[in-house]
Amino acid sequence: TNKLLNNWLKDFKGVIRRYDFCPSRPEFPLGELKNILGGRCINLDAVLAYHYASQSTDKRTEKVGELEFSFATSSFAWAVESSADWITAWGRAERAYRFVFPFRVDEFRQYGEFISQMFTQHQPEYHFRVVQFDKAVRKRVGSCRSLLLTDFSGFADLQASHFFPSGTQYNTGAPAKSGGRNHDRAPRGQRTEACRKFNQGTCRRSADACKYAHSCLKCGKSHRESECTT
Repeated sequence: TNKLLNNWLKDFKGVIRRYDFCPSRPEFPLGELKNILGGRCINLDAVLAYHYASQSTDKRTEKVGELEFSFATSSFAWAVESSADWITAWGRAERAYRFVFPFRVDEFRQYGEFISQMFTQHQPEYHFRVVQFDKAVRKRVGSCRSLLLTDFSGFADLQASHFFPSGTQYNTGAPAKSGGRNHDRAPRGQRTEACRKFNQGTCRRSADACKYAHSCLKCGKSHRESECTT
């Protein structure tokens, strides 16, 4: 990996051009591709925003040498806040990583499984700690050429600082108690108004995180309106 990164630095613009014209390349934001090719930590918030950019007709152009790239951008500030967000963003990132570093497929798969398992081990209201832990891990790996994402023992201090109550990063990224996205969310069993985005198949929040009920607009049961038989 380090040899590849050093070689790419000799003609970074040429590497970007070869990637862009490759017919098998996955769809991925150009800015984050540059981070991958430069061996830096990518921004999963930007990857998630790019995933939902189809909701916007805005276009952005960026020049690399004499070439001009045009791609869709999102008019919304998406951020990874839940396990569903992370899995969506990491799925996109993993495809790009596999394309650039095909010999590291197992590493990326195992890391995805590692973080996914951490989400299942914690209640949804604490998923922000998993998100922040993932950022810290990838930042360390990106700045230290001797580590892989699967060197889990090398992240024990990060795990302690993010998950132990006495840890220095314990509340980093915590949702605001007021004025935040979910401060007015009622307990799941008390939500009666059906989520329109859920029925349209576009709601990004889990049933627990959404302030509306994930239920059918017609009958109120736990399926989408398009699946209703009543």
